[in-house]
Amino acid sequence: MRITNAMLRHRSLEAIQTSLAGLVEANARATTGLRVRSASDDPTAYAGILSADTRLAGLTQYRRNISSAQARMGLEGDALDQLGNLLDRAREVAVSQAAGNGSASTRKVSRAEIDQIFAEAVALANSRQGNRYIFGGAFTDAAPLDGLGQPSPTRPPVGSASVEIDEGLTTVVNHDATEIFLNTGAIDALQKLATGLGNNSDTEIADAITSLYSAFDQLQVLVGENGARMKQLDTSASRIDDAETTVKAARSDLADAEMEEALTELVHRQNALEAAMLSTSRLLSTNLTDYLR
Repeated sequence: MRITNAMLRHRSLEAIQTSLAGLVEANARATTGLRVRSASDDPTAYAGILSADTRLAGLTQYRRNISSAQARMGLEGDALDQLGNLLDRAREVAVSQAAGNGSASTRKVSRAEIDQIFAEAVALANSRQGNRYIFGGAFTDAAPLDGLGQPSPTRPPVGSASVEIDEGLTTVVNHDATEIFLNTGAIDALQKLATGLGNNSDTEIADAITSLYSAFDQLQVLVGENGARMKQLDTSASRIDDAETTVKAARSDLADAEMEEALTELVHRQNALEAAMLSTSRLLSTNLTDYLR
């Protein structure tokens, strides 16, 4: 087979193009630090990278869910503490006005304080986060209790929200107003005390004291549940941090280039291109005189 000068030039140019393409690829690896940037670089590794990205996106969403739930539970925890303080104060007032301790006039003054405590308890029940009622249950757009401490018969504050905090794992993020303010007996106990003070009744005040103690105890059960849920969120957040670290490390192993190796390859490609260009330059400068020597 006869090798013509044109064929030699063609092959030399192909060698330059190949070397240039290799240099561009090596330069991309060295500058970006990535070994795999597309499926054509390494199909198996690229599939693993996509899987890691999907998992990381899921972990990010779980972290957002946990953060939102922690904020919601934090608000509930504050409300529970405040309600507990209100019940404590109401008990102090009740004991101070119990049989042998109060008179009609002092009980009248105490009734005004209990009415204020009651109003504060209703305000807590109607706490908001943004434009949503925290304890509204399924109806977060409606106030859970009216001014008399009664729920709406058509839109009762019942139901709790739940969020997914890890794959296949969900948690309830709040109690509703029915659980906190009605089922514990808190609203009922405050009303009993207000009525007993207004009626100047030793019996009714004593009954209210018993109800206040019971309501406080029931409230502490909810405080404990809220604390347990917060602890679960903290544990899940820590687990997600660990999982994210592991997935990122695995992704890095698949996608990232070893910088020392990438720089060595870049130098090698540069040398190869220079050699190809030098060889082609010599070939293209060959003339008839060179052939006759």
